[in-house]
Amino acid sequence: MNLMLLIETMKFHKVKQEMAVRILFVFCYVINTGIFFFPGTDPDLTVIYNTLERMTQGDITMPPLTDGNMLFIGLSLAASILTFLCTFFYAALYTGEKEDIPTRDIIKRLILSIPAIAATGVLLIVPVIFSSFLLFIPMIFILTAIYFLPLNLIIGRMRLSEALASSVRDTRRARLFIFLQYLFLMFAMNLPESLILTLFQLRGVASALVSGFFLAASALMRGRLMGIFYLNLVKKVPVVIPSKPNV
Repeated sequence: MNLMLLIETMKFHKVKQEMAVRILFVFCYVINTGIFFFPGTDPDLTVIYNTLERMTQGDITMPPLTDGNMLFIGLSLAASILTFLCTFFYAALYTGEKEDIPTRDIIKRLILSIPAIAATGVLLIVPVIFSSFLLFIPMIFILTAIYFLPLNLIIGRMRLSEALASSVRDTRRARLFIFLQYLFLMFAMNLPESLILTLFQLRGVASALVSGFFLAASALMRGRLMGIFYLNLVKKVPVVIPSKPNV
């Protein structure tokens, strides 16, 4: 794990397209907090948490979910998917600076890559299920192996099979470091969030608003981390740390 790389990853605002990043951050924040204010949703999922606790004791009775619960879960899933796309968009925006790719072109390329990304997500459903019985270790290996898939599709304009093969090749000697640095970043973001929620005893909407901020920030930081690794391992661009403000 690299502390300087972590600090550089957190500087997600340091890009030439600062306005695009600001809009992206606000969008990511709104979709992750808006689900709590959407009409008809019921964010109280206590019944699910209680059921999971009972399942550890052998009781697999399914909980009676309300329509509001189902709507909230569906919107949460949609928000998670959009958040992942925000991460990929930021990563492409960050790496695209080196090739002077305009933001408009990045958006077009992202949209065109969505079917391939979606197909990959569907193919990962079965590995996720089987990995759950093995502490998700196989899934961790798979995800680090295909880490550069989104950028290969967006920046490299590769076909899905080519993007997969390229990602597996380029991450071969760096998968453990990528995984550990990713965990380091998530821990660094989860710690202050947990402290704020605990110290101020925030619940309900207040908790959602605080968590939404950290979700949005973490999404862009993950994108910057992906971009840094992509530039260094794929494009062979030396990473300059600490970064300097754009002029």
